[in-house]
Amino acid sequence: MSITDGQEALIRHLLTMQGAPNIALPNDGGAELPRYVVQASGGAQRTILVDGTTDAFPEIVVLVETAKGRGAGQNNDFVKLLVGHFAPNTKFEGIQIIEAPFARPPLTGEVYSVPVVIRGRTFF
Repeated sequence: MSITDGQEALIRHLLTMQGAPNIALPNDGGAELPRYVVQASGGAQRTILVDGTTDAFPEIVVLVETAKGRGAGQNNDFVKLLVGHFAPNTKFEGIQIIEAPFARPPLTGEVYSVPVVIRGRTFF
């Protein structure tokens, strides 16, 4: 499973979440607030054994976006829900979450937006 395949598995797992707000997928246009906006970000992979076994660390960033007036309260609830869905040691589709997702400082503008970085690990 390459990084790209791993990112797709992370996104599919996000889509199984109960109680999630609207979800805007990459290149999918907007969804109404509140929403998760998914971005495939970086990752790394490396060959770890002489037989060619490779491990990869796929990564996505989910922007947790809420209306500006509601700000941190509703946004925090959606961040907690997201972090809980990708708890360490969660396993699915050959991916293992090895560290808790982490929220970055909020972005302000038209909406209140908190980026949450989600990383997994897989072997192929």
